[in-house]
Amino acid sequence: MTISLTSVSKRYGGTQALSGIDLEVLPGRVHALVGENGAGKSTCLGIIGGRVQPSSGALSIDGQTVALSSPRQAAQHGIISIYQELTVIPTLTAVENVYLGQEIRRNVAQEDRRRMLSGYAELTSRLGVSIPPNAEVSGLSIGDQQMIEIMRALVQQPRAILLDEPTAALGPRERQALYGVIEDLRSRGVMIVFVSHNLDEVLAISDDISVFRDGQLCETRHADAWTRETLTRSMVGHVPISMRESSEFPVDAAPVLRVTGLQDEKIRGINLELRAGEIVGIAGLVGSGRSSLLRLIAGASRPTSGTLHLDGKPVSWPASVQQARRRGIAFLTEDRKQSGIIPEATALENIVLGDLRAVTKRGIVSRRLMSAQGKAAAQSVKFAGHRLLSPINTLSGGNQQKALLARIVHFGPKIFLADEPTRGVDVGAKAEITATLRRIARDGSTVLLVSSEFEELVENCHRVCVLWNGRIVDELAGDAVTVDAMVSRAFGPER
Repeated sequence: MTISLTSVSKRYGGTQALSGIDLEVLPGRVHALVGENGAGKSTCLGIIGGRVQPSSGALSIDGQTVALSSPRQAAQHGIISIYQELTVIPTLTAVENVYLGQEIRRNVAQEDRRRMLSGYAELTSRLGVSIPPNAEVSGLSIGDQQMIEIMRALVQQPRAILLDEPTAALGPRERQALYGVIEDLRSRGVMIVFVSHNLDEVLAISDDISVFRDGQLCETRHADAWTRETLTRSMVGHVPISMRESSEFPVDAAPVLRVTGLQDEKIRGINLELRAGEIVGIAGLVGSGRSSLLRLIAGASRPTSGTLHLDGKPVSWPASVQQARRRGIAFLTEDRKQSGIIPEATALENIVLGDLRAVTKRGIVSRRLMSAQGKAAAQSVKFAGHRLLSPINTLSGGNQQKALLARIVHFGPKIFLADEPTRGVDVGAKAEITATLRRIARDGSTVLLVSSEFEELVENCHRVCVLWNGRIVDELAGDAVTVDAMVSRAFGPER
């Protein structure tokens, strides 16, 4: 299968999302689309997958012009999409989601179920994951839900797979398994088109790379003709300067937070200390307990045992996120769409929600204070002022995340729990977000950072605690904070 776009453009009202795109994607090739948020790459992917209809231009498959009006119609041509926004059904089980719309119906129901379970077992083995087939999806991590989306695509035996940020929610082990599947599909002649902000990943697994900027296709080259620096320069016009700072930190400083014997169904006896002004990373594979740890400290979950000290004083575990916030603990969830943003509210309204008391006079919200304080918080994270009055659900993922980070800045926490703060954002937004995390720490707050990108932890953290099976198996500090060290410990303690 060969897919071609000829002079394809897409306009949304007054916004020109794509302009005159000419692109050819070949069978048995891995073709990456890269660019900043809003550059047009996901819109281009949507047109190929039938999710978006072009305003002008033509899409052709094997030389024949086609008009794909829906993803279902694209699937009839063998084109399957896996979106950044997950489409799993939360109330169904894992196996039911994988075979949704593709149920095996050959004999009696019991036999059909047996065949699906057998196929599901083969898929999990192929991907190297251990998700129970009867587990309700609502209780699974974002990474596991992403793997279920990938398994559902494989069941359909596609000729082309379109992937939008396929590894953003995956840990190192799951990523390597997916890379193996991509290589297997490529060897069978399946076309892979994917969008990713992880430039190291793009360079490692792609055959061809196309760079988008401001709705235009800048250039396409074979992957070996690109470097990380030339890709970045083509995407944003310059190479962001690394903000890596000294990893030295006064270890004798008094802890502002101390956790001892923390335990629940996923966390097993964790002891942890955080000091003012430091960034502490949490590394581990998907399912290791990283997000669970943050949720417990944030009051989003309740532990079965454990003690908590703030500023040296014992306190009860927060019964809610609101109670934790009253103690100066702010939480940035990994799932901004489900539990972060208020979609229909403006970016400004989402920002000042961090501390409504600061914009209230005599019990009434002051528009003047909202505007002044919201703008100040937005400027601190380089969120464009002209977007403040836009509904936040109309903004790119990177701008949504910056608005949520501005909410944290507006609140001014003593302890900031950040779960995957740069997931699914472009290289420019990522640099701005991590610079904000460092600034928050420099101003005297403590940052506890979870990231699936171990390179991000190396660049930003004074210390990194490595989790495995709900336990901290090692703590790395200073020059010992390396990707190799994290990866080796993330697979469990040495035996």
